[in-house]
Amino acid sequence: MERILTCVVAVSFLFAAACESDGGNIDGGATSDSELGDDSDSETSDSLGDLPDLPSINCEDSGTPGEYVSSEKYRTISAGVEFGCGIQTDDELACWGRTRWVNNIGDVSGNFSSIDTASEVVCALSSDGEASCWGRAREGLLEPPNPPDRQWKMLDVGLQHGCGIYQDHRVGCWGKDGPATSRPDEKFNDIAVSHFATCAIKRNDHTIECWGKEKNGHLRAPGGKFAAIDGNGDAFCALTYEGKPKCWGNLAQFSPPSEVEFSDIQASAFACGHRADGVPTCWPSEKDSEELTPSGSEERCFQEWSLGRSYACGIRADGKAECFGKGVTEEDGRLEVP
Repeated sequence: MERILTCVVAVSFLFAAACESDGGNIDGGATSDSELGDDSDSETSDSLGDLPDLPSINCEDSGTPGEYVSSEKYRTISAGVEFGCGIQTDDELACWGRTRWVNNIGDVSGNFSSIDTASEVVCALSSDGEASCWGRAREGLLEPPNPPDRQWKMLDVGLQHGCGIYQDHRVGCWGKDGPATSRPDEKFNDIAVSHFATCAIKRNDHTIECWGKEKNGHLRAPGGKFAAIDGNGDAFCALTYEGKPKCWGNLAQFSPPSEVEFSDIQASAFACGHRADGVPTCWPSEKDSEELTPSGSEERCFQEWSLGRSYACGIRADGKAECFGKGVTEEDGRLEVP
């Protein structure tokens, strides 16, 4: 899951099978302080403030393109389970793959800053902080709350619930009612959802707080201060101030590379980090890594990358998107980014 926030290939790149998320619900029309969080600073919530910057990525060359490269240029991209979506440089929204649930997204107009895909849902965040979702979903997942006095800062959407952070750093969630959307009345800087839980980095001390179902260790976040977080399906991963990954849930038993510093992290059936040189590095879970390793790929730099189910997509140095994966058939179209 690329989260909504302003998700690629290497010899060692082991592609993750993107997992769908499960979770809970909020009232889409809630705007009161009791429902959305009091705006007052009753707690010392800003003692550390914004998260520290991780190394930025500046690709000068992405190497020889593979078979599936877009004709258009992209600003951001998200590889989902059965389809991928992205925002092109002319602000057009585009989706590819099995898009039967989101075929109407091409008719959507507006200035969008970020996009995120789940199993049968795609959500986008406009430049003025309004969230919109399309697709096929139950329990209100297509209805993110847009209170008139608040704008979204970031979103993360899953199979049955989504959560995000408003510009005032309070949390909002929507979708199926359950413990994964029992929002704490605190301020946060980054957020991620899984099948059963939600985890976020607290603004006051940059530690991680999780809520939802305790299954497979989803709520057992590591201690320490963190600069980024991601979740998907059965696991979460986060990056420390130094760009070192730590994972919990179904990825807890696998050791990440200790000598590498990352600029971004993504969790799924695998965990993959985006190195400061723009090359992704992954470490396996119980999945057969050989089947998910793309053939004939050298280490290459990508400005942005996104993990999907048995495939991934990245934005090259020239702005064009490229998708790749092993075991993905041409017929399903998940590699054919427009």
